[in-house]
Amino acid sequence: MPPRSNSLQDVFGYYKSKITTIYSENEAKSILYLLMEHLFGWTRLDISLHPEQRLSESEIVRLHDAVVLLRKNIPIQHIIGFTEFCGCRLNVNGSTLIPRPETEELVQLVSQHIVPFSTKILDIGTGSGAIAIVLKKRFPANSVFACDISPNALQTAKQNAEQQQTNICFFQYDILSSNYPLPEKKFDVIVSNPPYIPLSEKQNMSANVVQYEPSIALFVLDGQPLLFYDSIAQFSLKHLSENGKLFFEIHENFGEKVVALLVSYGFKNVTLQKDVFEKDRMIWAEKG
Repeated sequence: MPPRSNSLQDVFGYYKSKITTIYSENEAKSILYLLMEHLFGWTRLDISLHPEQRLSESEIVRLHDAVVLLRKNIPIQHIIGFTEFCGCRLNVNGSTLIPRPETEELVQLVSQHIVPFSTKILDIGTGSGAIAIVLKKRFPANSVFACDISPNALQTAKQNAEQQQTNICFFQYDILSSNYPLPEKKFDVIVSNPPYIPLSEKQNMSANVVQYEPSIALFVLDGQPLLFYDSIAQFSLKHLSENGKLFFEIHENFGEKVVALLVSYGFKNVTLQKDVFEKDRMIWAEKG
């Protein structure tokens, strides 16, 4: 049954009901607001102030086609082609993770510790380039490097860096292997949001994440939840400068284990930090 009329109010309500089978009421509203602003330029405020504004038949068709994709669990960010991260508009696709709010908190934490002008920063597992790009924009005089195992992710990250007018050195690197060259031998800051979700949690995750975001950037084997933290910690022992700092985003259930790992490698001032939801989500430490 189509919407009662072509008014913004009726069209919005109709298509919201179509996606509340997949998303919560609040998520459905937020997604539709984002979609309608992208397609037609109508903001949340516009829709509230002009509920009787009518959409043309062609506009309704465009909205309908987009909602069809949403109902197939395709993320809204993939439909519109971008996401907002720390005030930057970044392209995202099936080769990259969609940056999360908790990663914005990680960037904020790193920003509090960076010394302007003299710092060399490395982002390991850069994906869309989100962390590296925001840090370069905040600290333009610093040298920023970013690596990923995926050539497709690196291509997206380079495009994002160009669009954001940031000069970042991107390079391919497999942190689980040492057979890759590095553009620099020492860094003052190393930051990473590595894969940390145990495969056993996959069955409880949203279909739009499992089906459309890269598994290689999400999951680790249940028996190896600290695999990437271990490799990055060992890498950091070799490639962090004296008193250099290491920053991680972590799984909320493994905070104490990552702390113990870093302590065992001799890192000092190992600090576990909570996110806005009071979950263990970030760790930073200094090279001992």
